[in-house]
Amino acid sequence: MEKTVKRTQPPSILGRNIKYLRVASDLTQAELAQHMGVSLATIGNIESGWTLEVRASLLADLAKLFGVSMDVLMKGRLADLAEAKPKLRRGARRIYPSEAPE
Repeated sequence: MEKTVKRTQPPSILGRNIKYLRVASDLTQAELAQHMGVSLATIGNIESGWTLEVRASLLADLAKLFGVSMDVLMKGRLADLAEAKPKLRRGARRIYPSEAPE
């Protein structure tokens, strides 16, 4: 059985960070889900905070994909995320912390 990471921070932090990085990479939830090999509902539930536990391997893969550490992904400030170097990007659009999704 795969190890899971239990929610220790409010889900809005992890979800907010994933959404920020996904939008900065100009990806839809469906595109990210397909690339990560998970359902659209999984990505939506993580971003909205409904998912209580996220597989450690999924967090590691997301962190690698977005070019951040797992710590930054799970607890990072928006300023930390602005320095991310995503490996997957549909467009060249970049957003900044002041434009981050709420």
